[in-house]
Amino acid sequence: MKVNKKQRELLDILSEKNDEWVNSKDLAEYFNCSTRTIRNYVSTINSELSHVIESSNIGYKLNKNALRKDQQNLSESKLKLNDRKSRIFLEMLKNSSSGIDLFELSEKLFISESTLKNDIQELKQSLPSQTLRITIKGDLVKLEGSEHSKRKYMVDLLYDEGNSVYDELKSSIEQMIEDISLDEIKNIIRSTLSNLNIFINQYSLNNIVLHFAISMERIRQGYILTENDQDILKENLDKQELTLTNEITKGLAEKYNVHFPESEIYKLALQFVGLYDKSLIENNNEQQVEAYVDSTMLSVLRDVLRRAEDIYLIDFEDNDFINKLAIHLQGLFYRSQFQKFNRNSNLLDIKISYPIIYDISVYIASLIQEKIDITFNEDEISFIALHIGSLLEKEKAIDKNYIRVLLIANDYHGIRDQITKKIKNRLGSSVQILSVSDYNDNQFFHYDLLVTTDRKVATTYEGSVFIKPFLTDRDLIKIEKRVDVKKKQHQKDLIDKLIKRFFSESLYFNQIDPSGLMVSDIIKHMNQMMIAEGYVDENFYYSVQRREKMSPTSFPSGIAVPHSVELDALKSGISILTLQEPIIWSDQEIKVVALVAINKKESQKFNKFFELFIEIVSESYNVEQLRKSENCNEFIIKLKMMADELIDKNILI
Repeated sequence: MKVNKKQRELLDILSEKNDEWVNSKDLAEYFNCSTRTIRNYVSTINSELSHVIESSNIGYKLNKNALRKDQQNLSESKLKLNDRKSRIFLEMLKNSSSGIDLFELSEKLFISESTLKNDIQELKQSLPSQTLRITIKGDLVKLEGSEHSKRKYMVDLLYDEGNSVYDELKSSIEQMIEDISLDEIKNIIRSTLSNLNIFINQYSLNNIVLHFAISMERIRQGYILTENDQDILKENLDKQELTLTNEITKGLAEKYNVHFPESEIYKLALQFVGLYDKSLIENNNEQQVEAYVDSTMLSVLRDVLRRAEDIYLIDFEDNDFINKLAIHLQGLFYRSQFQKFNRNSNLLDIKISYPIIYDISVYIASLIQEKIDITFNEDEISFIALHIGSLLEKEKAIDKNYIRVLLIANDYHGIRDQITKKIKNRLGSSVQILSVSDYNDNQFFHYDLLVTTDRKVATTYEGSVFIKPFLTDRDLIKIEKRVDVKKKQHQKDLIDKLIKRFFSESLYFNQIDPSGLMVSDIIKHMNQMMIAEGYVDENFYYSVQRREKMSPTSFPSGIAVPHSVELDALKSGISILTLQEPIIWSDQEIKVVALVAINKKESQKFNKFFELFIEIVSESYNVEQLRKSENCNEFIIKLKMMADELIDKNILI
């Protein structure tokens, strides 16, 4: 069949509409093409298949009866080798007791016997030889080994299908379980967790659904896990984990008439080890975090991050990042006691696309492992990488003033890509778009604006932008306006953060009488206070003096901003001194002095803020208003208001 990818997408869209007519203009907008191209797509499809698309003056719709006759043609495309390997394994797993005939298996997979035999040899080489093996006697092929080993390898194989995403894993599993709905399993698990206010990220949920589906199908086929370690699990598993599993298996048993033996329930309960209350993530409450995370874990993590900062020159001092990573590591500690690890379907992508982030994660994991009895595999290391990547993206968005858009859209086989492309074309580099089909993971996704085609999601999450699947100009204008508002708020939040970081009550000196003081005396006094507060060392004063000799730092607006030639401060900060009367500083009347200390590691962030600060104090009116401040807090409030005004006027940093 010669139907291409675009034409298949057209079939899928019409299939979703359930006998409804779809306007050609809407289809053209979706495919970003002309209505003539849509007519060509329809003509090609109908010539290859038995006139499966009907047309009229109101558009197109799918003739499902005609399509059903050609369904076999749609399913006969060649499977990739890794996908074929998983299918072969699943078929042998179904027939573990009796085996399966080679000819029957080749017919099921629509491949020749010679291709099948070659694939089996490939599969043999990838099997763990100590626990599983494939035997061929005559025309009968059989998989031998323990039930536990078979299930474990099946999960490994599915996750290794060219780094499959969940939709591909779902497709492979559905071929095995046939009439069991993965979406139904997911809904039952998610509902149970939600009722108990337990947080779960999408990666963990997908993994758990996978295990439940496999367990159910194997039970129906009569293959039950042994009870060798049941007593150990019963003794060590938490009550909450067993309660969860019992609730879920009860719901699944009623839905699918499957009886879960105790041995299966205890094994499935392992999937919930390390989960925690939603409030830990949502509230980011220090006391709650400290109550959940062992004090040793938190102490070790902070120490490790400090060591990583020294090597990689990354600022990890972000409480939200530290708390979420600590919570994740505490959950991993509990899971590792059972040698139970979460799988990450994006592992390979992370290792290849973000090697530095992954290397940092390996380093952090190795340091933690030295001090705490905890085990990291590659998947768990990649979850650390997700946390670090989220932090760096957050900083990147701040530094480059990107707005991070989370797009949640039903995936009509490419519709998310079309929406993403249109938004990018309209807004360019001012946005970064993360596109997903399901919102259940706020742990790893840092975003500023949520855009969705799902009305339920839009009404659930305040501030969301609801759009149509076929994006209109009105939708784009709505997104553009909201992005502009978010962009300005983003900058205001950044300024607020930097002002709090670089200004301190201990470095604020108000309404000093300048009588008898020279410029060098003022600098020396401010420098001594910065030494006492740990911002600079004894050499800083001389470096500042060298800078002043090269070019005075006084401004006609009434402020002087002395600073060092080098970025040699121990930490960055600004000391403020206001004067009762102006003094002469290199021919300028000065009323305010801002002594600036810059640490090399913080120079990038500081310099961006410093540009805006100079923009503000270059106006004499602003300097005079700042000088009249009664205290440091009033000074900071005024400075923030001045910064906000510049941002509102689109004078951006």
